[in-house]
Amino acid sequence: MGQTPGHLNSDGQNLLVYGKEFGNVFIGVQPTFGYEGDPMRLLFSRSASPHHGFAAYYTYLNHIWKADAVLHFGTHGSLEFMPGKQMGMSGECYPDNLIGTIPNLYYYAANNPSEAAIAKRRGYASTISYLTPPAENAGLYKGLQELNELIGSYQTLKDSGRGIQIVNTIMDQARICNLDQDVNLPDINAEEMDQGQRDTIVGSVYRKLMEIESRLLPCGLHVIGQPPSAEEAIATLVNIASLDREDEGIWALPTLIAESIGRNMEEIYRNSDKGILADVELLQDITLATRAAVALWYRNKLMPTVEFPLFPN
Repeated sequence: MGQTPGHLNSDGQNLLVYGKEFGNVFIGVQPTFGYEGDPMRLLFSRSASPHHGFAAYYTYLNHIWKADAVLHFGTHGSLEFMPGKQMGMSGECYPDNLIGTIPNLYYYAANNPSEAAIAKRRGYASTISYLTPPAENAGLYKGLQELNELIGSYQTLKDSGRGIQIVNTIMDQARICNLDQDVNLPDINAEEMDQGQRDTIVGSVYRKLMEIESRLLPCGLHVIGQPPSAEEAIATLVNIASLDREDEGIWALPTLIAESIGRNMEEIYRNSDKGILADVELLQDITLATRAAVALWYRNKLMPTVEFPLFPN
């Protein structure tokens, strides 16, 4: 712990507790996790201890503010990771010493039950789950978007005299975007390839672009008590609807769409991974149809009864 007051949560003479009072509520900022000069030492050393500022914060809540309860807000803090036994806390364990007798409520993300169990076991927390933030598709930007437009041009003009030139440009742009780390791009001119080879190269690049575009990214932070909007929920629901549940006899929406046109979804996935352009294009059509169906259902809050084209031109 070093000499008091230390350098963390201190002005050199006094220990500082950061926060603001609102009537009978104190909103504070938990001090940084760590040990002066070696932040990770607390995780691996039983003899280490939290810095003076961290101990002062919980001493303030217990003995000066005299809190009736504490609410740790969000995943996750560091009280439960302080030195001490892994279970069966005693008075010699820092989580027990720091929280004292204050009831500990903890807003914790629903997708992290393993560490929530640590908060319960070592911090005596009663956890209240909150939703993870809604997700959205990553989309394409800059060079990747330009590459996608080139592929669209190839699909339209591949049988014309410009097809070979477009394939060469696609390979150059893919290298600029570092896709050659994931897609095998030959070091020869597209003019030396036959139509099938050119289609396979374009299909492989297109498949990788689809994978990048479909990745899920969180939309900011979840707001307690505020459900996601229709637009925010769609990407998450599409991914849920895209999973087969064989044990329950429930098939994914892409599987059902593929069967409706006489195709097997697993075969489409395999062929797409091989770069077979026709099936890569079909996979993209099925993906867009799935998104359209889920969006229509969610916005109407019931199963859609209107007809819409699965594969619009």
